[in-house]
Amino acid sequence: VNSIDRWFLILWNDEDHDYPEAETGIRAATGMDEHKAKHVANEINRKGRAVLREAHHYGDLLESQKAAQVDGLVATISTARDYPTHLRLAPGHNFLQG
Repeated sequence: VNSIDRWFLILWNDEDHDYPEAETGIRAATGMDEHKAKHVANEINRKGRAVLREAHHYGDLLESQKAAQVDGLVATISTARDYPTHLRLAPGHNFLQG
């Protein structure tokens, strides 16, 4: 049970996809503009992952997860409890809002 009632959609880095593919997946999952998607892609490259979206219900992230994975990218859904705070985007760089 997710006692804090928050879920994250996380996009992971891999060796098979380039920046344009990552940016396309980010934009498809979030509706972010090109500038924000580039920033998040850089964050994924540096840290290996980034939170793309946050929701109070797991099911609210399923459509975005599917959109992010269309070209073979890997996106997972995790409880906020299970995703360490230090791995989230830094304050002031909140791209969870498209």
